[in-house]
Amino acid sequence: MSTGPELEEVERPFIDQLVLMGWDYTAGDLDHPTATGRESFREVLLREDIYQALYRINLDPKGNPWLDEGRITQAVNTLQRLGTAKLAGGQPEG
Repeated sequence: MSTGPELEEVERPFIDQLVLMGWDYTAGDLDHPTATGRESFREVLLREDIYQALYRINLDPKGNPWLDEGRITQAVNTLQRLGTAKLAGGQPEG
């Protein structure tokens, strides 16, 4: 995270807004990727978090999962194969 006016006037208010909307916020550490559950900074997806989110948001009206474990794993693997540049807002191909 940056410091100065951008942090105080843009980043922090945006983070606060996301938290109010129900998002989880984990402060990172520029020297230790493990602070956010990663093995390296090259990991864009937090695999366990996205797995749990896909399970949670894909319940039928009775609260039963309609995506089995294999399909959730397939979805997470597909997202991971997109590549870091596409997930992190890199330039589109073409």
